[in-house]
Amino acid sequence: MWCVDMRTIFYVLLAFVSISCKQTNSVEEKLIRDFEADPKIFIRQGWKDGRYDQLLGFIESGDERFIKLTPRIRPYVDAASSEGLSIVLARALLHKPELVLGMVPEQIDIQELCTIPYIEETIEVERSHLHAALKALQRVKNPELEKRKSECLIEFERIKKNIESLQ
Repeated sequence: MWCVDMRTIFYVLLAFVSISCKQTNSVEEKLIRDFEADPKIFIRQGWKDGRYDQLLGFIESGDERFIKLTPRIRPYVDAASSEGLSIVLARALLHKPELVLGMVPEQIDIQELCTIPYIEETIEVERSHLHAALKALQRVKNPELEKRKSECLIEFERIKKNIESLQ
């Protein structure tokens, strides 16, 4: 007859959880390793095999490791892809406002960052982004970013007036 105590069950479950977490992180880690090995080749091949879109998805979600790759991505993308990168950075502002604001003006202009980063979306989506962005900017406490934060708030206030004028 099998006699298993709760501690054994706990350790077995813990092992399974840690293995699955490692596998989840390995996707991100592999992307970063592949990118760092040769950014130019990664981007060229990544457009074809979807890894570039994965990389953008991690930036958009606010993954700090991927946001920090932005300065190394820009030199290898064309104008359209650069626009896409700006869009995901504007969306990442909602998750990591201090990190993304810190990229102004070297990696992105304030007008590109502090905008509604959607094309032909509903007014509800635009309002939602605006609200979330204003809320994210309130979390910025770094005094070195105060000027950029103020400039960004001005941009969003202008956008808010434009949205309100449409009604």
